[in-house]
Amino acid sequence: MTNRRHYIYNYAFITSLILLALNDHLLKGAFGNAITGKLSDFAGMVILPLLLVFVFPKLKNHVLWLSAILFAFWKSPLSTPLINWYNTFALIDIERVVDYTDLAAFAALPLPYFIINKEYSKFLQIENIRLSPIYLVIPCIFLLMATSPPKSYYYTQTTGNLRFYNTSLKVRLTRDGILDKLHKNGIEPLRDMSVDTTRWPRYRADKNAIHYYKVPQIIFDKDTLENLEFSFEPDGDKTRIYLNGITIEKDLSDEKVEKKLRKYFRKAAKKYFKQTLRE
Repeated sequence: MTNRRHYIYNYAFITSLILLALNDHLLKGAFGNAITGKLSDFAGMVILPLLLVFVFPKLKNHVLWLSAILFAFWKSPLSTPLINWYNTFALIDIERVVDYTDLAAFAALPLPYFIINKEYSKFLQIENIRLSPIYLVIPCIFLLMATSPPKSYYYTQTTGNLRFYNTSLKVRLTRDGILDKLHKNGIEPLRDMSVDTTRWPRYRADKNAIHYYKVPQIIFDKDTLENLEFSFEPDGDKTRIYLNGITIEKDLSDEKVEKKLRKYFRKAAKKYFKQTLRE
């Protein structure tokens, strides 16, 4: 094992691992743009072949094309039955989005090739690390499998047909302060008591931790948001608002159409809350 430690104890691997974790659990939620959408894939394509060759050193001559095949499989509908089977017994669900443009991450493969095959890549190695490789390998596996936290992580529940997922904003107002601002703008949110919140330990420990609301209609600029559902979670002296979903009268059977509509309407909903609560 000592001879292959440099596959994971190097600056490229560690930096990619940090980027993957930060992007999936922080940057996507904060920005949600084209860069954050692809950053995890590029980081993953550096990590995956290096991790595989560390665990299975005999794959050294085949690990790059094998990694490409595994990544393409993961990003295709073919992996859906495997994911569904795993989630039937897993403690933590895993998810991924089918998006073939993510295959652009293959452009990152020259970097792991360089580390695996070139002797002069030693300048990337991190020496004198006593940490057991197991502390890197296990987090890598989970980070690669779940390129975003499961939807339930974001307290997302909605009866709308267009779910937003991972769409939130933080304001320096209490829950009552938020409701008061909405009231002054002619919006009367209805408390939704039908949502099952028992899955979250945070809620079981504090019944006031999460509140769900529904607004039948909001007209904002040229957009009409029907059946807008959102939830509150206290966050220190601030409150995080999770925008959960809306109802639209459009055919969402086309995944590309649904993706575009989700991007458009969640941006409109977020903009509405930002402007309203800033007044």
